[in-house]
Amino acid sequence: MSGAGRTQPRPRPVTIPPNIKGSEVIEMSVARQKPEVNVVQISNEVLDLAFEKALETLKMARAWMCRRRSPYPYFAPLLSLLRFVKVIGCDTVAVDKWARIYFNPFFVLSFHPKFPKNIDENSLRQFLTAYDVSDYPINVLVEILRHEVEHLFRQHFRRSDLLGLQSNDELEKWNIAGDLEINQHIQCPQLEPIMFVPKKLGLPDGLSAEEYYQKIPDQLLQMLKQGGGGTVIQVSGHNYPTLPQRLDEGGSGAGVPRDYELDPNDPQNRGASEAQVNSRMEETARQIREHAKNRGTVPADLVDIAEKILNPKLNWRQILAHLIRKARTNAARGKEDYTFLQPNRRDEAYRPFIIPAMVQYENDAVATILDTSGSMSMSEIERALAEILGIARQGNIKVDVYMCDAAVHKIVRDVKSFSQVKEIVGRGGTDMVEGINRALQERRRRRYHAIVVLTDGYSPFPQDPTPIPLIICLVGKNHESKDKMPKWAKVVEVED
Repeated sequence: MSGAGRTQPRPRPVTIPPNIKGSEVIEMSVARQKPEVNVVQISNEVLDLAFEKALETLKMARAWMCRRRSPYPYFAPLLSLLRFVKVIGCDTVAVDKWARIYFNPFFVLSFHPKFPKNIDENSLRQFLTAYDVSDYPINVLVEILRHEVEHLFRQHFRRSDLLGLQSNDELEKWNIAGDLEINQHIQCPQLEPIMFVPKKLGLPDGLSAEEYYQKIPDQLLQMLKQGGGGTVIQVSGHNYPTLPQRLDEGGSGAGVPRDYELDPNDPQNRGASEAQVNSRMEETARQIREHAKNRGTVPADLVDIAEKILNPKLNWRQILAHLIRKARTNAARGKEDYTFLQPNRRDEAYRPFIIPAMVQYENDAVATILDTSGSMSMSEIERALAEILGIARQGNIKVDVYMCDAAVHKIVRDVKSFSQVKEIVGRGGTDMVEGINRALQERRRRRYHAIVVLTDGYSPFPQDPTPIPLIICLVGKNHESKDKMPKWAKVVEVED
């Protein structure tokens, strides 16, 4: 399980410097624990075979879990995004924010009923040579994968940032709190001895990770750091990426530091992009909601998280919604255009001349200018996209998205889901005037009643008032001052 998922002190192998390949001695802990440390030397051939068999088993578990009749079919969108990465230095199984699964092959294989009790080079070789994946208790690995996917879906990495956790002790404690939030819903006898659940710490079920974080005793961390017995498998001279040994091995998916993870842009071990992860999370949220309606077997807190993803709610949004409703009302008050498709009500007075009639169009669309310049971080762009989707859902309004840095690079019409805007283009200079002017050119055809700009504010803006209301949403903790925005525009500060 990701993070400190054991209930007893576990062996603490020698700390390994990050990003080292082929070091002379690498230590890998096995799940089964003993009072004393048992050190076993193995060859690279056995290690390679162990990774091969463990990877085969993990892929089978993922495929089994994605079936419609599996216990958790709603996790299929996120599960299909997972990439299994062979690394040294992970005690159990861990996930990072890029949907990569790090795994210890001996931990994965140790749940097989024929895994050797007395571990040595020969017993491991014999076990791996005769390995039959059909004998594996697949329900165990399903619960492990469910645990890792829930770290992603519950956004533990973002929630730790909101708490401002920085020190190793704080992050290790948060990782345990995240495990408690997930494990209270897991029922698996094989995993009970090695995973944290609230009742083992004398804590109640039904709390959030933030609440568990406040209640976890500090003595627990000290006990885990003291170490204990177990089996340590050593191998010399390998070619696998190496992670440094940490107590909080849960990965950034569980909210711990990113410094020991592999480069997300590594060609051989590339992770999923933030847009891909967010898109799959949205689809997972939809499936959770549907599954809860039809079968009612989804934990209540997962349903709540799904609803928050599909319908993000923030207090300041009431202000934005009010401004949009006001703009919509003002746009509908009078007739604004001419048409020959219907007769003028004073047609007889102008004969033989044909006079166009005045018409009033229904203004039900909003142009949103998304700042995709280099000054906007991906997290700020993600926040802006969430608010764009909130505008579309709350007011049943057609929303067009103009992706703009110093020029408009892409226009997406009638945005309703994150998958439509998951590919971000731009990342250059900043000039929101270009996006605003482009939207004004199309306002008659698209029936815009307002323009909403989502930006950090470090951009020029039109000097003169626009023909339709301009609403500027300042995104990010370090956005430009509200006082520097145009006085005639409506300005909303998007808060966390």
